[in-house]
Amino acid sequence: MHSKRSGVFTKSILLYDVKTDSVVRELKTNVTSSLSNFRKERYEIITSGLNGNWSVYDLRGSLNKAVYTYSLKGSIVKQGYKTNMSYCETFDKDVHRLYTWNGETQPSERWAFDEKQWFLGIIDGNNASEGFVIHGSYKNSQLVLTDVKNIAQQKCTSFHKYGVKSPNQTMFDILPGNVLATGCATGIMMQSAQFDVDNFKNHSEKLREACSKGKSPAGKRDKDINVYDNDVTEEKFDIGKLMGTGSMGSVFKCRSKKSGKEFALKYIINQTSILSKKFEIERELLIQRDLRHENIVKMLAAFKSKINICFVLELMQESLHDVLKRKRGHVMNVKDVAQMTDCVAKALSYCHKRHGTFCGTQGYMAHEIVTRSKQTTAVDCFSLGIVIHQCSQGTLPFQLPTGHVSEYIVSKCKYDPPVQMNMSIRGVTQMLVKKMPKRDGRPIKYLQVSSSRTITIKHKVTSTSRNVNSFK
Repeated sequence: MHSKRSGVFTKSILLYDVKTDSVVRELKTNVTSSLSNFRKERYEIITSGLNGNWSVYDLRGSLNKAVYTYSLKGSIVKQGYKTNMSYCETFDKDVHRLYTWNGETQPSERWAFDEKQWFLGIIDGNNASEGFVIHGSYKNSQLVLTDVKNIAQQKCTSFHKYGVKSPNQTMFDILPGNVLATGCATGIMMQSAQFDVDNFKNHSEKLREACSKGKSPAGKRDKDINVYDNDVTEEKFDIGKLMGTGSMGSVFKCRSKKSGKEFALKYIINQTSILSKKFEIERELLIQRDLRHENIVKMLAAFKSKINICFVLELMQESLHDVLKRKRGHVMNVKDVAQMTDCVAKALSYCHKRHGTFCGTQGYMAHEIVTRSKQTTAVDCFSLGIVIHQCSQGTLPFQLPTGHVSEYIVSKCKYDPPVQMNMSIRGVTQMLVKKMPKRDGRPIKYLQVSSSRTITIKHKVTSTSRNVNSFK
């Protein structure tokens, strides 16, 4: 959306030529386009709007009107194309739908699935297939390739499946040499995209070995210490809806078949075959078992299978996002922010008396983690500042208009609170959401909230350092 000289805003899609550094085509549209793809084989641009309209423009004809426009169920969240087929994913009332279009007839609904499943895209298949759907389940960190014709079946027969580093796969591409690369926050996996071979499984294993730069350093294994509960298994629970996903795994609501009590079940991929990962996971388990604080979710049990490691956790009645949804304008007032900060600060102060490893969720991580710099407990204080900002404003401070968080902006760490932010809250977030420079000892003002019940968070965070141990 851009303004003309008259000051009137017009909605259009601009085709930009990198070589000539100029806009070569302008497609006027009556909807705000959220996604677009250029189909070079047909000289067409496919766009999708937030209202579920799927439109096709032909670069060789008129650009003022779409050649085709289809109205689909729900809002379009993903689209793409492969040879002779375009596809898109929509979401409506907790149901995801996959549509395909061959350029001639109406789009076909191929698959309806819930939030326990994920869909990444469609790639060209072998001679017997129109294409392969890249999909999987949040439970088992496996990537599955299934023929488009079979995807709608309840128990589909997949062409191939293999383990990936995380179920949160965000992107894929076909590289030179028929290599399928899939990426997530924890790394990239290589897989063969040459499907017309005698033994695809062996062919893929050889390709992955060739792509691998090295193996984990071998070493003498220490005697195993059993940190898991042998009497607890997944079969003892009824697994419910997906509650959320993060960089470390996915969390489902579950109910004990024996007692009827509800818990949260967190799945992470089992990487204990890698010595360094085994040490990290077991170390975290031992630490989390000992954490007992009123503001920290309790871990009640842990068990593992060949694919997953599962944590049985105390069930929170609602998440931070649930709380914000109930608030007017999706933001907290100053009193609520002070109460939330007090609880989180006490929990962090308790955790910082123990040793731990560092990780995080995109949008909340400090610049030390993003830039792979030396890390201290101060990274948690940075994240607390991000949460305070979110509770006060309803958005993350480094969030782009698309909803994503730019790691580049986080690495620069130029935090500028909005002018409408409460001055007391602004004073706290500016001390926490910043780079970790040298300490100069200048204290900042106390955060005080005056109401029928006065809440005071006294802290000694200096103007050039982050420190949460002194929150009271």
